[in-house]
Amino acid sequence: EFWPVPTVPTVPTVPTVTAVPPVIQSSSPISALARRLRAVPQPADTAEDQLRDQLRQLGVPADLTVDRVGTTAFAVIDELLAEVPVPPAAPRGAGETLALVGELTPTLRAAQAIAQQLRIPTSQILIAGLTGHPAAALYEASSGGPRLISSTRDAARLRAELRGADFASVVVVATDSVDPDPDDPWARELLDALRPTATWLMVDASVKAGDMRDAASRLGDVDALAVHGAQASSSPATVWELGAPIALLDGRPATRTAWAGLLYGAAAAGAAPATFDQPRRVVRG
Repeated sequence: EFWPVPTVPTVPTVPTVTAVPPVIQSSSPISALARRLRAVPQPADTAEDQLRDQLRQLGVPADLTVDRVGTTAFAVIDELLAEVPVPPAAPRGAGETLALVGELTPTLRAAQAIAQQLRIPTSQILIAGLTGHPAAALYEASSGGPRLISSTRDAARLRAELRGADFASVVVVATDSVDPDPDDPWARELLDALRPTATWLMVDASVKAGDMRDAASRLGDVDALAVHGAQASSSPATVWELGAPIALLDGRPATRTAWAGLLYGAAAAGAAPATFDQPRRVVRG
């Protein structure tokens, strides 16, 4: 006799649920609205926006582009050039002193250019701030090199001597002998001791305007700027943001003609041929 085999209860199968990805179905009203929005062409920049952008690339401050009647970058440049003031002249009288403050190499080049323009001997070029500079040994070993100012006390002693000279003098105040310290009062103290007729700050055209402004504020009274690296900059007009008189552009007086060459060249180099229609112009000044 066989025992009955027990029946194993059947486990009900769980129906498989297919996950629906969280996407908007094509029939959704939201999807239809999205397709309509994508189909709407985005408005292109207006001619005025393009012009403002071109001027901004040249470094022209935004407040100087307001209410301009020109419709091309070159036309606005013409308007701006008409407003460029006559650049300050370097002191040239006997016993007068110009202090040029900045990194040694570009500042010394500017001093040599000024000496040529004023027709004064190179012996009237002096250098302060070489202590600790890599080039100090070269100048100290040179018998015919520029005279060096070693300290603020030395500058105070020289003040009377320079005032009694038969020519104007140019003093290069090198600021790159040591690591830059925003709180270092050395350059300002030396200028206070020297009491030059005028003080010009050397600025790099590729440096941000805010950094230039900070450097000028640390010196106190700055009469003008001397710009170097302007020819190599795509935005040479950035220095206009400082609102200070500009005396030199790459070693030559910052006349309207000098600015015209820089701005027209930078505009032509950074623009597509179809965007600019560069006219032939003669800029005087």
